[in-house]
Amino acid sequence: MAVTVFDGTAYVEAGRIFSWDDRMQVLGSAVVAPGGEDLDPLTIYESQRSVRTVVRFLARNMAGIGLHGYARMGDNDRQRVRAPHPLGTFLASPDGPEVTPYDYTYSLVTDLALYERWAVLKVPGANSHQITACRLPPPSWRFLRDAQRRPLGIVVRGPSGTFSDGRTITLDRLTWIDGYPDAKCSPMRALQDLITEEREAAAYREQLWRNGGRIGGWIERPAPTSAAEKWTHQERERFARSWRENYGASGRRAGGTPLLEDGMTYHEATATSPKDAQAVESRKLGLSEVAAVYGVSPVLVGVLDDANYSNAKEFRAALYQDTLGPLLSQIEQAHNVRLVPEFDPSGAEGLYVEY
Repeated sequence: MAVTVFDGTAYVEAGRIFSWDDRMQVLGSAVVAPGGEDLDPLTIYESQRSVRTVVRFLARNMAGIGLHGYARMGDNDRQRVRAPHPLGTFLASPDGPEVTPYDYTYSLVTDLALYERWAVLKVPGANSHQITACRLPPPSWRFLRDAQRRPLGIVVRGPSGTFSDGRTITLDRLTWIDGYPDAKCSPMRALQDLITEEREAAAYREQLWRNGGRIGGWIERPAPTSAAEKWTHQERERFARSWRENYGASGRRAGGTPLLEDGMTYHEATATSPKDAQAVESRKLGLSEVAAVYGVSPVLVGVLDDANYSNAKEFRAALYQDTLGPLLSQIEQAHNVRLVPEFDPSGAEGLYVEY
């Protein structure tokens, strides 16, 4: 049976999700990456250094905080829940033995940061309370909503790669987080103008260095006064080829001073230099604006113009209070409402999870 690797997770092409403990949950549809989208968050994450830097910073800091299970022991006490209790076993290996709790939280936060939605399929185990969570990459599914935009379930892309022949999964089979209930609310849309500007700036710098690191220009040759002085097409091509081989990118004399003959004059074309374009400042501004969208201080992701030891400590404290704190609460509540009841249906054990 063929297995396709999509976004770091294994999937069976015959329409089944492959879980790490060799149990399979039939969805009736293959997972296919969407095509034709003008602003795919995953592509932006792969290609835009500012977005990747900030999202990885958030995901790594969140993944370093452990998600633990507890059982209430009266009003003022609690007991840590560990394996072999089913909840403790799940928290120790959420997606089977090969996926660590760090990996689980890292992919969760990355999905939320890029797509503002997250879902895992609850895969039943050998006994009634044993469960593993199989992550569903956000490009492979979308929420089904009612008239008030409340989620009713999700639909997974079908074999054609579209939702028209997809399979619906009800919410009770999922642990999920929904952002602002709009189909196109990814933070990437708020950054579209900035991302476009950075892409064009990077393309300009690449063209500049391909041209041997010099601004483009043109060579003027005096008009011939006789037929003998007039160049043929072959002579013009030979001169242009010689110029590129000597003074173009990787040329033998790249960066040197050319010697022009026959009264020729080199004219530098009017262009914006990297200094005039404030290339370094633009990169810093781009990183700062991406960080602002995600509520992260630019100092924490490498913009150190105004940093010192004192304010760096304050920025670090603010990170856990103002940025990670609400995110921790969102993830805790999603698991306590949509996952923990699977391990304690009656609520008699008083189970809950907390960072």
